[in-house]
Amino acid sequence: MNFENTYEKRLEKLENYGIEEGFDAIVIYSDVWRCGNVQFFTGWIPTGGGIGQASTLLIIFPGQKPILGVGYEQEEEAKKISMLTATSAENAIELISKKKSIKKAGIIGTNIIPYNMYKTLLHEINADEMIDITGVLDKWKMVKEDWEIRLLEEASRISEIAIETAINSISKGISEIEVMSSALSEIMKRKALPSFYPVVSFNENTAIPMRFPTNSTLEKPGLVMLDFGAKIEGFAGDITRTIRYGSISEEEEKIVSTAIEANEKTKKFIKPGIKSSDVNDLVIKHIEELGMGDYIEHPSSHGIGMDHEEYFPVDPAGAIQLAKNMIFTVEAGVYVPGVGGARVEDVVIITEDGCRGLTSFDRDITLQ
Repeated sequence: MNFENTYEKRLEKLENYGIEEGFDAIVIYSDVWRCGNVQFFTGWIPTGGGIGQASTLLIIFPGQKPILGVGYEQEEEAKKISMLTATSAENAIELISKKKSIKKAGIIGTNIIPYNMYKTLLHEINADEMIDITGVLDKWKMVKEDWEIRLLEEASRISEIAIETAINSISKGISEIEVMSSALSEIMKRKALPSFYPVVSFNENTAIPMRFPTNSTLEKPGLVMLDFGAKIEGFAGDITRTIRYGSISEEEEKIVSTAIEANEKTKKFIKPGIKSSDVNDLVIKHIEELGMGDYIEHPSSHGIGMDHEEYFPVDPAGAIQLAKNMIFTVEAGVYVPGVGGARVEDVVIITEDGCRGLTSFDRDITLQ
């Protein structure tokens, strides 16, 4: 497939939207961890994490060649994208400031843009109106194209390999960091990168939904939580499994079996036409029915694609109707302080009449 043709069509769609809405300029912001806003229109994926690469800007002036502003170290690489004028982010801002006729400007990325950058853009654009249109792109990104689905399937496949590798490494005395390292090595062997900083936790540590792996070692029976994601060609995977290690307590069994059951039951009800908030509500409903409703710590779904977490509103007030080729997670989490926690998370895609899991790795796992 000619990906550049895809991006050209997306840029044309954005420019036409800008003309219809009367925008003199549209500015799109991404950073090194959340690349999807700019990547969606250009295929550009920033590397590194230094200050110079922190901000990526895509600037649209109707009727002109789009401007891509990148970290100065990456300027020469960005110039290979023929459909864009590539320069440093600093120079891109200067080009904005030279435009004297901007009355109405749109901005995408207000949910992630740093305050200082936002202030700079407001000052340099100096428009009569500066309108947040982040939600427009959020909705465009929700329904995936076939080539995007193939890449997300591959990202999910490698993510499952990472989980399997992590499970196979588990033995008494191993540290959380050692388990993480084994899985990350397997991801990178397959020319992928991690989608996010992994979670590996043992025993009581599993009661904390998100935490850095440490040198804590596995010395006794209990729960083991593993949350990994691989990113391939800019598309992210995500999978969480919670393992029974040895003979666990009745309370620990209740925690993990509840998470497994809530995950599996919810997926049976997911189909086109239901609301995004229904996914979250279903997970909560199943966990409450199993008597663990007091131990829910986070929403039970998020979108996924070019970014590890994309728009997927779980608040009923902002809910959207699910449609074919939308991709998101179903994650049931139960966390009991001082005892342990369990999260079971899968990536699913909406089909004609239901949903299909991009991750299907065994959820009911016991290691003796």
